[in-house]
Amino acid sequence: MFSKNVSGLTAFSGAAYTRRKFKEKRLSTTAVVSGEYVRARIKGVPYRPIDRTAYAELAWSFENDTQGFGVNSDSPDKTVTVTHDRGALKLSSLGASNDVSTGGFWSNLRISADGSSVKPNILGAKSISMDVFVPAPTTVSIAAVPQSSNNGWTSPARAVVLTADQFTLQPDQRYKATLILTDADAPNLQKIAEDETNNVLSNIIFFVGTASTASNDTVWLDNITFHGHRVAAPVIHDPLGTATLPSSFENGTRQGWDWDGESGVKSALRVQQANGSNALSWEVIYPDVKPAGGWASAPRLVLNKSDLTRGVNSHLTFDLYLQPERASAGALQVNLAFGPPSLGYWAQASETVQLDLTTLGSLPRTPDGLYHVKATFDLTKINDAKVLAPDTQLGKITLVVADINSNYAGKMYLDNVRFSGAP
Repeated sequence: MFSKNVSGLTAFSGAAYTRRKFKEKRLSTTAVVSGEYVRARIKGVPYRPIDRTAYAELAWSFENDTQGFGVNSDSPDKTVTVTHDRGALKLSSLGASNDVSTGGFWSNLRISADGSSVKPNILGAKSISMDVFVPAPTTVSIAAVPQSSNNGWTSPARAVVLTADQFTLQPDQRYKATLILTDADAPNLQKIAEDETNNVLSNIIFFVGTASTASNDTVWLDNITFHGHRVAAPVIHDPLGTATLPSSFENGTRQGWDWDGESGVKSALRVQQANGSNALSWEVIYPDVKPAGGWASAPRLVLNKSDLTRGVNSHLTFDLYLQPERASAGALQVNLAFGPPSLGYWAQASETVQLDLTTLGSLPRTPDGLYHVKATFDLTKINDAKVLAPDTQLGKITLVVADINSNYAGKMYLDNVRFSGAP
């Protein structure tokens, strides 16, 4: 058993941990959290946001130039000039683009981001907002076709129309309103946002019209932003198989092991190689902001086996392997419990296995570079003076790797779960 005092945390540091930040202008919130980026690095796959909270991602801010926007080659009105002015995209000479109905946008100017290097991931996006400036209150209509490599074109359902009364005077004497296009207005937005393989925007086309006269036919666009909710990709586990103890996982199934309903981690449970044999693996990232209690964010594995007894065995042992992406502070605490009906469906081992991450380097290493923990629990030492007799129906085994102010991020492997005699 590896047990250390976890005070005075210094020492081992895992691989570098970075944070991805979106460029922002006049926005203070994004949906990017550090754990998502680490998870992508652990998996060795491109970063893909998976948080379930609302986000607003500013794509085009026009701070210094037109950011690749220009008149689209299929625009019916090519007399418009597109320039950078006052930190915005300026559209001048819109006199020929004057249909401001919801359905007449086809005759209006088309601009597009063909030359832009900005390629935002719009997974889960539901709407697009932008600031619209005009020299004097007027009516402006805009329709949109977002595009990706998988979804090149779906016609707009309608244009969104701003009326003169929606514009308010600004300090620079222009008038401003905010226009919002939803995925109902621009159906291709929904297709790209929900695409199973590619949510990266390759281009976007806007149809722009104004009711202004030839002497007052200028529109500025700014702060084009995508809004939505990030959605989690489905978790695909390896086959569950039949509940088996000892659990060696050599048949390629999970041998009945699954996430407990209250587990704080429910990432994919996979059977993968560890130390030369099959093991059950999962990924975990303990949060920076700690919930109440170390079990709340902990992986909690359960094996349900109604006929399970310890027999003549006095201990339960297993191999736990760690493959950290980050591990430089705090500790992990491995807990064991059973679910005997005769003992109120809960009997927790008194002893725990405590892993001080600041001295993780003192653990044995396997040939494939994993940290190896041989976990052993004395089944004669159970909390609340409960007794697991040789013939007590144990019901289930629960293993919990609790967080004690740790910053662990990485993979864990479980193997060779079995009853044994004295160690």
